Amino acid sequence: MSDRSCLARSALSLPLTLLLLFLCPTLAPVASAQQTCGLTQRVPFAGHALPLDEALVAPTLGVENPYPTWNSYDLFQPTFVAFPPDGTDRLFALERRGLILAFPNRPDVTTDDVSVLLDIESQMQLGFAEEGMLGLAVHPDFATNGHLFVHFTPIASVCTHYARCARIVRYTIDPADPNTVLPGSAYVVLEIERPGVAEHHNGGMLAFGPDGYLYASIGDQDALAEVQDTTSLRGKLLRIDVDGGSEFSPGIPPGNPFGNEVFHYGFRNPWRFSFDRATGDLWIGDVGSHRREEVSHVPAGTPGGLNFGWPDCEGTESLTPTGCHAGQHGPELEYATGSLGNAVIGGYVFRGSALALQGQYIFGDANGSVFSWDRSTRDPSTGLGVIETRVTGSFNGLGSFAEDEAGELLTWSYSFPAIRRFTATTPGGGSGFPSLLSATGFFDDTESLTPAPGLIEFDVVTPLWSDEATKKRWMALPDAEKIRVIDAQDWRFPIGTAFVKHFEIQTVGLVQRRLETRIFLHQNDGWVGLTYRWNEEETDAQLLTTAFQEDVERFGGFMQTWQYPSPADCMTCHTDAAGPALGPRVAQLNRDFDYASITDNQLHA
Repeated sequence: MSDRSCLARSALSLPLTLLLLFLCPTLAPVASAQQTCGLTQRVPFAGHALPLDEALVAPTLGVENPYPTWNSYDLFQPTFVAFPPDGTDRLFALERRGLILAFPNRPDVTTDDVSVLLDIESQMQLGFAEEGMLGLAVHPDFATNGHLFVHFTPIASVCTHYARCARIVRYTIDPADPNTVLPGSAYVVLEIERPGVAEHHNGGMLAFGPDGYLYASIGDQDALAEVQDTTSLRGKLLRIDVDGGSEFSPGIPPGNPFGNEVFHYGFRNPWRFSFDRATGDLWIGDVGSHRREEVSHVPAGTPGGLNFGWPDCEGTESLTPTGCHAGQHGPELEYATGSLGNAVIGGYVFRGSALALQGQYIFGDANGSVFSWDRSTRDPSTGLGVIETRVTGSFNGLGSFAEDEAGELLTWSYSFPAIRRFTATTPGGGSGFPSLLSATGFFDDTESLTPAPGLIEFDVVTPLWSDEATKKRWMALPDAEKIRVIDAQDWRFPIGTAFVKHFEIQTVGLVQRRLETRIFLHQNDGWVGLTYRWNEEETDAQLLTTAFQEDVERFGGFMQTWQYPSPADCMTCHTDAAGPALGPRVAQLNRDFDYASITDNQLHA
């Protein structure tokens, strides 16, 4: 067989060779006229047993469009939704650019029913994603005083006392028009200096507690030295008497422990917190840096002055010599950053009627997943609450949660701004996925990892770091399908394509232990990641549908925690923007590989 026929039968079409030489003239030669092909012919892959039209994990929470006529697509980067407690069953939607929209909370609402309650877009600083209109709270006595409060980052010329600031401002509804703010009613409750260190970690949440005082979250803004300083407002939960004091100088409620607005301290970025409308308990989601995402619970009536640990402690993990200690208020819920997600979004204890989750705490992550905790089940080894995944990656860019007046739960995302309401669904999904690796069809002999014909092994130039694990990789293309090469970084794979990656690690006695085998599958409506965890006998591997971790004893006697990813975890790296298949790229495959009979450049083979 000639070299030309070898290339013609490869998984990539012949024009790719010319494309590669054009795109990458400095790379090693892809092929030469005399070079023998490492793969002399394309062996058809018999096919795997994975479904192409089924979700691996179907959500146990669904969503519905509560406004089918309006559809709420008019919203621009919504950051929060609140309701006025006046019996009108309306909602106020906060847009990051500086608008508050008011609309009836009913299914027949149309665009004509939506009013601009407040427009301060000209005042807004919007250089970064965590700037702009961030928080909204409506006064408990709104029906009589018409007061609402917003938390935002204005442009420098708006700031009165600082070069850069964040503001909490009170506005009053026009008595003649309940859908309009009274002109000239702006009253600055508090102006907070923003350092030149960072534009992010502004916090920005506002909510009234059961004591009638306004609570506000302020992130650390990367001013770490000030987080444990109770004279600074950064990295704090503030408690303010908005009915006392004067403009720019709010009232300090009795019980504030430090004689200022600070009530609790030691936070990194408490983006969202809430009060349980039934008990008054406080729930705070604090976004982690790189180790832990955490949710803390403070029972109603707890005195102020709690230290939540940052920057010495992140969740239950010590970061400095001071570290985590008994004087800090530890988390109720925690997950490793990069496991269930990358940025926790605090939620609510559900008190509505649409879900069979009454009394459970529902929260999420910016990766689009939604979780719950029944507030009783705990991990016996850690004492932390056991998190249950309810929705996996469906709201990528999830911004926040909100309650309507009846206690039903709403959500939205920055990439899908329309407001959605949670509904109950029947758990399911995954029934068509083989529970054992041996049943997938990728290996003729699973125990010896003998690949099925047509499952092609490959390697990459620069593998991702995987905690010292060694890896093997294969790819399988369906039938006679080919890869479409758009450019050096953009390869399009046919429906049914699967990538298989196997992980092993060196344990006691220099023994290699099989940990997991992952499969990345191109389905009809996108990609899905599967994780198969090997049994102790290393004869087969079991499918996981949730994240899992275990301690592995390594050579030298030290213990290493190994994280097995959930389907949602897989998609935190394999995003549409990144790939989603990360290894099969021109630069990554441009290396020699031992094909047993001959060593050849992979792009040629």
